[in-house]
This record gives sequence, C-alpha cells and structure tokens, in this order.
Amino acid sequence: MNPYGPVAIFLCVALAAALLFSVLPGLLGRAKPNAHKREAYECGVEPTSAVVGRFPVRFYLIAMLFVVFDVEAASFYPWAVQMHALRVFGLLEMVVFIVVLAIGYAYVWKKGGFVWRTVSPGQFMLARLDDVARWAQSSSVWPLTMGLACCAIEMMTVTSSEYDIARLGSEVFRSSPRQADLMIVSGRVAQKMGPVIKRLYDQMADPKWVISMGACASSGGIFDNYAIIQGVDTIIPVDVYVPGCPPTPDGLLYAVNLIQQQIREGGRGGILARA
Repeated sequence: MNPYGPVAIFLCVALAAALLFSVLPGLLGRAKPNAHKREAYECGVEPTSAVVGRFPVRFYLIAMLFVVFDVEAASFYPWAVQMHALRVFGLLEMVVFIVVLAIGYAYVWKKGGFVWRTVSPGQFMLARLDDVARWAQSSSVWPLTMGLACCAIEMMTVTSSEYDIARLGSEVFRSSPRQADLMIVSGRVAQKMGPVIKRLYDQMADPKWVISMGACASSGGIFDNYAIIQGVDTIIPVDVYVPGCPPTPDGLLYAVNLIQQQIREGGRGGILARA
C-alpha cells in the first residue's frame, strides 16, 4: 500500500463526515424561523454603533479545519504514516480496538441499556426511532452561558469535579444561543434584562427548556420592587423551578435530571425541583 494511502482514506472519510453532518441538520432538524433567530447578533442587545472588526466566515472555517485536521487527527497520524512498517500488527491493533468497543456495547446491551419501552408491531420503527432521539437529546442538554446574579456562582460550581455535571452530558455551556437548548435563569431579572432574556430565548435552538434557578428568578425573591421582574415565567415559559436563596448545586443537578425525564417522556411543564 502507498505510504500516503491511509492518510488519503482518512481525509476522504473526514470530508464525507463533514458533508454529511452539514446536510443532515437541514433535512432532519426542526426549523422555527423568527426575526430574532435571523439576527446576526447573539448578545441579546441591540447594537449601538457600527460593526468594527467583525470576523468573516472564513475565520470560523479555518478554525474548524484546525480542529478537525490538527487536534482530532493527531492520534491517527502516527498510525497512518507507519502503516507500511506496522503491517499486520497495525491492522490487528485497530481490530482489537474495534473488538473492545463492541464488547463494551455488548455489555451495555446485556445490562439493559438499549432496552426501550415496548411498542405495538405497527408502530415499531417510528416509536423506536423516537425513543432513540429522546435518549440522545436528553443525554446532551447544552446550557446557555448566562449568569444574572449570585445564583450564577452555584451554577458555575456544578462544573467542578465535586459535582461533575458532565455525568449528565450538560457540561458544554455554549456561548451562542443558537447552539444551546437549555436556559438557566440564575438570579434576579431586572426590567432592563427582560427583553434581553426574551431575545436570547427566541434565538435558542428548538426544542428548548428553561430552568428558573432560585427565588429571585422564580418570584422576585426579596426584591419586591419596580426594578425587578416578579418571576421570569412572565416573559418566557419555565419548565423547572429550583427553590432556594441561593439553591445548592445539587438542586440544579436535580433540575437538569428533571429536564432529562421530561425529554424522555415527551412532556413538559412547570415542575418544582424538590427532593
């Protein structure tokens, strides 16, 4: 085999995967366009001056190419270029890796990890696909990077090793609302922040969920005055309420668990996250 053959094969696979994942969202994703989603700005605030130094789209394309071909390919490059020297050993190494992965899947299947609810024969394919989609979605709920007040400190704490929200698949706090499907309203909501939160909510990916974290976000708390909105549910729908002032990181983890349960069951609604 040509020494650069494996590299060319890996390059073709990477390009095919990039093309596939660029086309599939448009074919399978839910589309609910509105005026806010079509905006170029993602900070929730109207721009007050002309755009200065805005990054062109090629900046992001180059960044993605760097991630794909530099970071991700780093572990494959030594194996690919030494394929001619490794010969059978290199092939066996990859086979062993695939076998170990298959054993892991078999173990999960044996433990019932792939068992979903029983459905009638006439709805087997549709219901099974729906369950798989809900399982995948509930395991990757990505919060929006947003903190309003002191409850945001507790929200940040759940990413630490002590609480480890990565166990739930929600450690990926996104900086763009277009890549987030969970808004955690952590703190009091001032009248000036109300329109900002509403715009960010409109720009988030559908379907989306909201956690009202703490007494101030849920009801205004001790701030019973004209400057604070008395409950964020007056401007956006809330799925889970977390009581406390401030609530503990465990309370927020439990709220994310309730969001996951809602996704798996296909329902939603105002739930109080209490043990």
